[in-house]
Amino acid sequence: MEHLITCVDCQGKGERIYRYYDKKEKVRIEEIKTCKTCNGKGKVVRKKTYYKYRLLELIRLTDYYWKILKHKIPLPIEYLYNSTDECDACNGTGFIENRIQSEDGKKTVIKEVKCNKCKGSGVVKSIKDIYGEIFNSYINCKKQKQEIKEILKNKEWEKDEYKEYKEYFPTKHFQVCIRCSNYLDGTDNMDGMNSCCGCVNECGINDNGYSYFVPINDKAKEWYNNGGYKFNLCYDVNHDYSIK
Repeated sequence: MEHLITCVDCQGKGERIYRYYDKKEKVRIEEIKTCKTCNGKGKVVRKKTYYKYRLLELIRLTDYYWKILKHKIPLPIEYLYNSTDECDACNGTGFIENRIQSEDGKKTVIKEVKCNKCKGSGVVKSIKDIYGEIFNSYINCKKQKQEIKEILKNKEWEKDEYKEYKEYFPTKHFQVCIRCSNYLDGTDNMDGMNSCCGCVNECGINDNGYSYFVPINDKAKEWYNNGGYKFNLCYDVNHDYSIK
């Protein structure tokens, strides 16, 4: 796995535009300066914080995919978007017309042959195909989990070749979401109101409450109460986010 990644703030250029507003002079200033995120290197390095986050994410995803495969939760609606579009090769009929005309042109035999593109289903992708994709995702997650466990064990980011690079950190509010019981719980398919829909880390505003965070375990609760709550998308210093 590649530990060095391109800095997203400067797109690997090492410089980026910084914007300031001078209230006294009432002017806006745009200045190209060395990127503070990567110190002008154009790259940052993934370390312990990222890999611990990614491992937890993979654990959650593996469990999520398994629940779908075992029909413990309904097939998420996102998998159905555009998946049942009519096959353009057969116009949704599931077959292709094979026309055979007699030599004198007076007789035509039309035979219906199963469409090779959609295998006769008439749609681009079948439910069976979708479950097959989910199963492959489940297997890939398990493989990645083992790989990251080895990286954490060996602390590969401590090698001399990475010391000159600044550390990469996952998006802050994602670190909260990944520790929340509501994450990937399968209840927010468009109309579920008991999970992410309305949470500050989903909607970006405090109007619907500060957070719906429910820790997945005591370790997640401790992380949140010890400062993790500051990673909320709409963190408000005047609000008490602590979980009792």
